[in-house]
Amino acid sequence: MRVEKPFVYDEELQAAHDKRIGLWSMEFPGLVTTECTLAFKVYFCLLSFPRCEEDAENPGVFLEIPLCFDFCVSSHMACIGDPTLSAAACDQAVTLGRVAPPRGDVMCVSRGAGRLVVAWVFVFVAAVMLLAT
Repeated sequence: MRVEKPFVYDEELQAAHDKRIGLWSMEFPGLVTTECTLAFKVYFCLLSFPRCEEDAENPGVFLEIPLCFDFCVSSHMACIGDPTLSAAACDQAVTLGRVAPPRGDVMCVSRGAGRLVVAWVFVFVAAVMLLAT
């Protein structure tokens, strides 16, 4: 999807996110924790700006890559805490085409996991440099 005015799209998404969090905080105040709001922010962002891959058969045409089912469930678990309800919510997202169906042969790697690895590498290198001096 091409966006004519990206800043307008960004502002609309921010307003939609803030509205959703505001409604949740009034309706389900127990769910609005730091962990939940951070998970929802990443989930909302990835749904709004999906990764794309160029179609091998049609160069110049890009296909949206849906979110991994496991990522969807873990995001919902951060708020709901119930694996059955989380999976049910993600089943609905699969029906809408926003989330890929669960597959045992695919391991979902989130952006957060990559950051954790980078952080540990940084700590390791810093420790080695400190020991070397």
